[in-house]
Amino acid sequence: MGLKTVHRQKKIKTLIHELAHHLHGHLEEDDRDVEVKEVEAEASTYLVLTYFGIDTELSKAYVLHWRDVEHDKVIQLSLIHISEPTRPLYISYAVFCLK
Repeated sequence: MGLKTVHRQKKIKTLIHELAHHLHGHLEEDDRDVEVKEVEAEASTYLVLTYFGIDTELSKAYVLHWRDVEHDKVIQLSLIHISEPTRPLYISYAVFCLK
């Protein structure tokens, strides 16, 4: 994979991630931790990237970056909640079936 392709994929990933923040309602003031918001947005990003066949290694690494260090585990979230912004895509049904 060329450097231009990797750079383009990073831009696409970032755009999807920021859009996921908007679709999850993270732009509003609330009491959720930043870790939860970041994992929600990136997990949704992972689903969209997977759907379109875009490399997901950066998303995996980013989610692990936001793990709960005290308990050494990734924040547990509902698959349904994570997939909510992806509802217009067919992958939402696939995620629902995984639950």
